[in-house]
Amino acid sequence: MKKHSHVFKGGIIGFGGMGQHFAGLVNKRIDARITVVFDNNTGKKEIAVKKFGLDVSTSAEELFKADIDFVIIATTSNVHKELVLLAAKYKKHILCEKPIALNLRDADEMLKAVKKANVITVVNYSFRYGKINIKMKEMIEAGKIGKVLSFWMTRFRGYGLYSGGSRHYAVIKPELSGGWIVHHACHSVDFMIWMLGKVKNVYCLTKSTVPRAASEEIIWCLLNFQNGAVGMLGDSITSLRENSYGVIGDKGTLCVTSTTKGNVLLFRKEENKECYNLVNKKDIVEIKNEGSAGHEVLDHLFKCIRTGKKSPVDLAEARKSLEVCVAMKNSSRNKKIVKIKK
Repeated sequence: MKKHSHVFKGGIIGFGGMGQHFAGLVNKRIDARITVVFDNNTGKKEIAVKKFGLDVSTSAEELFKADIDFVIIATTSNVHKELVLLAAKYKKHILCEKPIALNLRDADEMLKAVKKANVITVVNYSFRYGKINIKMKEMIEAGKIGKVLSFWMTRFRGYGLYSGGSRHYAVIKPELSGGWIVHHACHSVDFMIWMLGKVKNVYCLTKSTVPRAASEEIIWCLLNFQNGAVGMLGDSITSLRENSYGVIGDKGTLCVTSTTKGNVLLFRKEENKECYNLVNKKDIVEIKNEGSAGHEVLDHLFKCIRTGKKSPVDLAEARKSLEVCVAMKNSSRNKKIVKIKK
């Protein structure tokens, strides 16, 4: 990593799994340091002090008053708005976990505040930073598969259904998470928007084993895109962990599939011959140094702060996926096609 004269100092609000993950990544860098943390949980505060050697603030506002350049917001999603508003008030650059908010009204208030404060915002939609996904997008844009016709994405979290005894907070406390569509399927929605552009309308069906169906646990959604392509999104918290996604064009198909050795990108041209083989070696697209999406998002954040350039994955961009997720929830609830505003 290139050495920089200025070392960015930052804080983390929310020191659970993601907060600790980012603290570890940032403090291995030479261009940035996490110096202070705030979390309401006493145990998390002890971890911050004893394991990471960090200072702990008594409140979120106290953290923002500290000598820091940026903040990583890794709390439950229901408090993202108030923290982003505080960050804007104290003019701190922001890396925010997804989703940015639970509703569009809050998202719009956040957008207005950060625009007025002129701070950099980056949202951790990690699929955009993986080298295998960047390669897929480059091949699509280079015309390797021709006109895009369809995109599919299925992601099974590997945690477990409520009926099997699992109690993921996002499912049992949707007032904190927005439910499984907003909390988890937002990744897939953002990724599909990144690949194909704006969504025209959605039709979503869901199932849940949670009492009173407090949150979705199984999600299937058809998405029509403004470019004419059709998408299928599947998501579930089920105990089997599996990811598969790809795009079909009139000249070829790209697919990313999960294996025991990691994800593999496959590409096959449309040809006038039958091929019953599931995978040929020649289908595999070699990707060098897949790396860590966590490192990539931090590289992106600090580059944006250093240059003052707006991130393509900022709060405004993340609002698009939130709008689609809200439409998916409405579609599932009302059992009808829901249009996305232009």
